[in-house]
Order: sequence, then structure tokens, then C-alpha cells
Amino acid sequence: MISPDSWRAIWKPEYKRVFDAAHKEGFDVWMHSCGYISDILGDLIEIGLNGVHMDQQDNMGLEELGRNFRGKVTFYSPVDIQLMMKLGGADGIRSYCRKMSVNLGTKEGGFIPRWYTDPVSVGHTKECIDVMCEEFLAISREIYGK
Repeated sequence: MISPDSWRAIWKPEYKRVFDAAHKEGFDVWMHSCGYISDILGDLIEIGLNGVHMDQQDNMGLEELGRNFRGKVTFYSPVDIQLMMKLGGADGIRSYCRKMSVNLGTKEGGFIPRWYTDPVSVGHTKECIDVMCEEFLAISREIYGK
């Protein structure tokens, strides 16, 4: 745990050094976070973050993430792993998938949906994962006609 101001003073220059080295070698920079990073996500983007893998994005609010960062970074996320089984079944999951797509994605990119790689540990059922995947594919077809 560290305050955003302390993170900026201590860690931001170090992350920038690492991000710059990766970019110099032709790599994109991606990182994972399940924590609340809204207060420093803009800083990470500013110093070169290309993509962020979030499995629990709802703790920051989809609308806030979209309002502040949509089109500036690529989000690589499933339906929030803490929320999936609390969304009220298939219709709730479909609705949340659409909410994610609207708030995080653009036609040019910016959102890559995925499923959680250890669904058993968070209580996800195959049926719920199937609904999520089918809805993300349906959204993709609507946007891209494929």
C-alpha cells in the first residue's frame, strides 16, 4: 500500500525506465493489476503502458475507467471475477459484457475480452463462462460484421 504521491515520487521513474527499455527493444508494455489503480493508471499510461490486464475492474467503476482511460490503453479483462456469479444469471452477464464493451472499447480497439484462467477458484460455472464468451462474440459481430 502506497499513496499515489509516494508512488509517483518513488516508483514512477523506475517504471518509466523499464517501460522505455521495453519500447526501445520494440515491445509493448502490459501489466496486471487486480487492485485499485485508477489514481495512478494515468501516470502509467503517460510513461508508456500499452495494456492492462484487470480481472477485478469493477472496483474502479467501468464508467470511471472508460471516462478517464478509454482509447488511451488497451484493457484485457473478463467480466469482473468477483461479480460474475452475482449478476443474476445469463441476462446479467450479457448486460455486463455490453457495459464493458461500451465503456472500455472503441471500434479501433482498446478492449480485449477474456475469461479467468482459474474459474473454479472463483466459483465460475461453465454455463456462465459460455454466456460471457458468446456475448462478447455477438458484440464483436455487431461491430465488425464478422
